[in-house]
Amino acid sequence: MCTGLRERAHECIETARELVERARKNIPERKDLAAEMLWDAVSLAVKAYIYATEGKRIESDEELWSLKNHLATKLGDIVLDVFQRAAGLHQCATEKTCTKEDVEAMVSAAEQLIEQIKRTLGY
Repeated sequence: MCTGLRERAHECIETARELVERARKNIPERKDLAAEMLWDAVSLAVKAYIYATEGKRIESDEELWSLKNHLATKLGDIVLDVFQRAAGLHQCATEKTCTKEDVEAMVSAAEQLIEQIKRTLGY
């Protein structure tokens, strides 16, 4: 996973894309694992944007939630929608209550957000 700053943002985006692909493959047998991978992918994409544009390290979940609002002012409501949906999957993965349909729907939403962030950063 990525822990660096601006110079690691591209790596974070690539890791996020890989996590989405792995999640897609895991849905049939491990939808809880797939849901967790999607949460990780979305949070990594948000972190990548902050690393690249602010040169700032994110120290806590509280800070991540706050900084996603900064990204939303730049990219629009897709950030809030996808981030909150991914957070819901994170919760249901922990409780093992996610439905296959919820996880499948989140795959394309996560891909869209990651690609939008990637384009915005010029990667």
